[in-house]
Amino acid sequence: MTVSHSVRWGGILLSVALLASLTWGLSERAARREAEMLLSARYQQAFFGALGQIESVELLLTKALVSGSERERIRYLTELWQQAFTAQANLNALPLRQGTLMRTSQFLTQLGDFSFVAGQKIAAGEQLSDEEQRQLEQLRGEVEALASELAQVAKAAADGQMPWEEIRRRSNLNLNPLSKGLEAPEGSSGFLRIEQQMQEFPTLVYDGPFSDHVRSHSPRAL
Repeated sequence: MTVSHSVRWGGILLSVALLASLTWGLSERAARREAEMLLSARYQQAFFGALGQIESVELLLTKALVSGSERERIRYLTELWQQAFTAQANLNALPLRQGTLMRTSQFLTQLGDFSFVAGQKIAAGEQLSDEEQRQLEQLRGEVEALASELAQVAKAAADGQMPWEEIRRRSNLNLNPLSKGLEAPEGSSGFLRIEQQMQEFPTLVYDGPFSDHVRSHSPRAL
């Protein structure tokens, strides 16, 4: 084989190697992009799932308050308990900085727990007290406010203005102890507004494990 032939074959092999490398790079980029789109779709699904469940909670609370049937009230309060905890799980699945929706998550836990306790009381043949009835009415108003705020965030999400992948990336940066002082991820301002509003809601005291008066107790000993 002459030198010219060697050079020509060497050029061909180099071209093939470059083409293979380019093809692999494009394939990896496409796979990464597909994974990001799938993850964003899951976040979108979790968010709108939470919104729908919280709207259902509002409707179930309204039905429980006006129903004259004890059996129906038990059913509404039990279903409400399930919806509240599912909504909490969906909100906690969003790629937000840790603690962003802490009070909101606590509220949904207490709401579900209070509804379950109230349903058990009715099932045992007891009547809800005037204070418990008042608390249910108070909770309905708070859920209505929460659903209204989430609906505002939903408009941005439906219009594609909620960059879930960017929110996740910046939230991860904010988890880094070397990244102190970073602003909240762009797109999460609506959630911060919701959390601030939830902080203004009064505490919920009732006979259940997640009541504020139970949570505020300090252990006497280890």
